[in-house]
Amino acid sequence: LFGLMIGISFMVKLPEWLITWKFGVGIGVISIAGLLVLVSYNNRFISSLCSRFERRIPSRIADRISSCYNSFIKALTMLKSSRHLTAVSFLSMLSWAINGVIIYLMFLAFGFSMGPWAAYLLVVVNSLAVMIVVTPGNVGTFNLAYILGLSLFGVDKTQALSFSILLYVVTFIP
Repeated sequence: LFGLMIGISFMVKLPEWLITWKFGVGIGVISIAGLLVLVSYNNRFISSLCSRFERRIPSRIADRISSCYNSFIKALTMLKSSRHLTAVSFLSMLSWAINGVIIYLMFLAFGFSMGPWAAYLLVVVNSLAVMIVVTPGNVGTFNLAYILGLSLFGVDKTQALSFSILLYVVTFIP
């Protein structure tokens, strides 16, 4: 995703504030990736930190946190395998490519005069926005990401909202 964002920044004229912002996001992404590597290779240390934390909170909440953490570690451990990592990476890139094509076709349907790279910029913006689930199905977060992304290209908020609602229907209803 970070590589896609860097590539897009060379293809699409971005506002100056966004160019500066991308380096902050890049540092954040690299930091999170480093933390994930640390967790996947040294999960005993992280487990001991979590158990210290869990002792200080109610057991019902601690059990939920422990369950989420163990599930997360199990998924990370699977990605140590190069076969699994390759498959996940390929499927992620394929998903982003298909989403970019769908968004570009919707640009044409709405009469927006933006190129395909703008569609991939919106894929990046949306991917970053929906990483943390705020509402079921990311309703609202999904729409806000597209409204903000389309505003970078001067699209009116009403048109952007219509675009995001139709894209949500096209993406999630089938």
